[in-house]
Amino acid sequence: VAGFEQIEPPEPQMVKHLTFTPIIEGQGDDAHSWADAIALTVGEPDEPCPVVATGRYHDVLRREQGQWRFVRRVFVYARAPLPEGLGQAPPPV
Repeated sequence: VAGFEQIEPPEPQMVKHLTFTPIIEGQGDDAHSWADAIALTVGEPDEPCPVVATGRYHDVLRREQGQWRFVRRVFVYARAPLPEGLGQAPPPV
């Protein structure tokens, strides 16, 4: 696939960040979303890539001049308490 090398970490031991499909709820020009994410350490070819972090993004978005923008993005590590004001997102399915 053309361009694939450009998105891979260039050296072993670098971290690759993966964000899964977001759940977005909104009305009008305002929206809230959450998406689970993991980070892997990329090893040598044929070596496993250990998970170094897991968690969830909690986002506030707003449409301004026809484009959606992040107003706030907070990452919460798995099993950590949610910061005040984030509310509860449903557990992953």
